[in-house]
Amino acid sequence: MSADIITNLTTQVGDVMYVNIPEMSGFNNQDLDKYLTGYFIISEMKTIIRPSGETATLLRLNKDSYLTNLADASLYTSDSGSAAFGNPNKNSPTDNPGY
Repeated sequence: MSADIITNLTTQVGDVMYVNIPEMSGFNNQDLDKYLTGYFIISEMKTIIRPSGETATLLRLNKDSYLTNLADASLYTSDSGSAAFGNPNKNSPTDNPGY
């Protein structure tokens, strides 16, 4: 993810920052996205000085952790070679000893 922030010369690559990201479900909904909100690691950083004298810092952020656990069991099965997305009748890899 990329983000523009107010120039902060103490921010460095490798720092961890907490980012609130709203859900993309409507105009009036102000809930935070439970999968995207969380800690991000700064992997790239660039400070720009514009001809007008304004400065900005551009960040490349990588997700560090999830506040809500992702699905524990994978829905991928090796018998058909394709994912069984949303099909509860398919076995999970943990149920398939030949996986």
